[in-house]
Amino acid sequence: MWRNVRGFAQIALAEVSGVNRVQIADIEACRKTGAVATIGKLAAALGIDDLV
Repeated sequence: MWRNVRGFAQIALAEVSGVNRVQIADIEACRKTGAVATIGKLAAALGIDDLV
């Protein structure tokens, strides 16, 4: 959801965050949860400061 709100395509988010685009697609499709470090990189790239 936040990727769309911020106007990022998956490939753009991958470039900014350093996370592989396939990983992003898998997380979005609930096929994988993503490691804490990965989620942290995505949150930072999306400007999300408070992860619960």
